[in-house]
Amino acid sequence: MKKSILYLLVVVFSFSIIACNNESNSNSDSDNQNNQENIVDEQTEMSPEELARITPADVDINKPIPVTDLYNSFFEWKDKEVTVACYVKMYMDSDEIIASIDLIGEPGSYDILFECDFTDTLNQTVNKDDLVAIKGTITGSSFSRIRMKDCEIIGINEEYSEETELSPYRMPKEPVLAQNLFDVFHAWIGVEVSVIGYYNSTTTSTLSDNVICRIDLADPESGKKKVGCTMVSEPDNDYLKDNRNDVVIKGIVEEESFGKVALDQCVMVE
Repeated sequence: MKKSILYLLVVVFSFSIIACNNESNSNSDSDNQNNQENIVDEQTEMSPEELARITPADVDINKPIPVTDLYNSFFEWKDKEVTVACYVKMYMDSDEIIASIDLIGEPGSYDILFECDFTDTLNQTVNKDDLVAIKGTITGSSFSRIRMKDCEIIGINEEYSEETELSPYRMPKEPVLAQNLFDVFHAWIGVEVSVIGYYNSTTTSTLSDNVICRIDLADPESGKKKVGCTMVSEPDNDYLKDNRNDVVIKGIVEEESFGKVALDQCVMVE
């Protein structure tokens, strides 16, 4: 009798282990399926602009970047609405915000990161140590300062995101630190690249001690100028006029110039 009971217990225990394993495998398969669905959802939600986005980390100097791709990535923050956590530049312990302000990354910092214009007059007082969350639309940059319009104060001394890998297509819900967005906005500055485009024209400026030549490369389909290259030596313009397609130039990215990406210290590659 005891042996029969012991045998039954062993059988029941064995079935319990098999059932648990099956349930565990089922849960694992379900989790994997959910993860795959999440990955697919994220990919399908990406816009064509986001899929085509390039960053300085993608640069291979031996693989020319189409001028339009560089242009789109360089100006990708233009007209984007952002919310930054920052400090207001002031020369006292507190100051009144009226219609425009300069934003800095740390209290008392000399370097201005953002210039911000408000739609309405605020007449609001803030302290120099207040971390202010400001929402606005980026219009461009001037002397390295990012310009924003339609600004409004969202909050003061509230939670913020420390995310540094920022994209205009996927921003954190919380305000991002002004310094982090500033760094990403200017990430292309100083990067050496090779670009390929349609030769549009050469502009020559004669100075007292030297001659400056700038080649403008355009999108081959639209004909719109995208990149301006300041050459280290005078190019062969006759050759370029006869060979306008697929011109490759190597140079170092500077700030924008007349609505184009400016490259300096440029040389012809082909």
